[in-house]
Amino acid sequence: MTDEEKNEIQWTPLESNPDAMNKFLWTIGVPKDWSVVDVYGLDEELLEFIGGPVVALILLYPETVHKHVLSIIQDTIDNTMDDDNRQNVFFMKQTIRHVCGTVALIHSVANNCHRIVLQENSSLKNYIDKCRQLSTPEERGRLLEVSKDICSAHHECASDGQSTIPAADDNVSGHFVALVHNNGYLYHLDGSQPKPVKHCQTSDENFLLDAVRLIRQLVAKDPTDLNFSVVALIHQNPDLM
Repeated sequence: MTDEEKNEIQWTPLESNPDAMNKFLWTIGVPKDWSVVDVYGLDEELLEFIGGPVVALILLYPETVHKHVLSIIQDTIDNTMDDDNRQNVFFMKQTIRHVCGTVALIHSVANNCHRIVLQENSSLKNYIDKCRQLSTPEERGRLLEVSKDICSAHHECASDGQSTIPAADDNVSGHFVALVHNNGYLYHLDGSQPKPVKHCQTSDENFLLDAVRLIRQLVAKDPTDLNFSVVALIHQNPDLM
């Protein structure tokens, strides 16, 4: 795709809106028994209302806490993480403005492909399969730039429900990141960072509480800011997990 063709479709910021996110995921190949749902609170009794096994959390946080996020990353990043472990984690760089929500969704799904059976020949399956042949996060980010079907789906779904669509050069005040469980560890995946961040040991059973504990640390940095939001990627039929 030429630069002119890339610019034909603007990458509109996704809202932290399960309806728009689900439409996007289902359009690009995620089965409809998987969906994104709101997390209404971080207290344990509220987490019980999520309604299905949680395989990823997607956090939208305000720019006011960005420096605190970087501080937590610096404090917890495991610099001894060997190449084999890093290769087990699907990670891509964000190389396009306004696409952190899409990157977080892709991180959430791609690190759960052992559970989520993507539709054959779907745009997301084709993208992830091609990414696995690439050696760097930057290459995976560049591949997204020329993935026209994903770009089109992003634009259509991001535009839904927005009364004002930001221009391509507008500043956007929030940033999306994904929290996933991979190979026994909780990972913080942020396409604006150079690599995955391994936080702590976890398990399928403990992932939700461990991830929420990390989110609480971020919220505590600016508890008066109401611009935090969390959604969960869940399976609607736990008997088939």
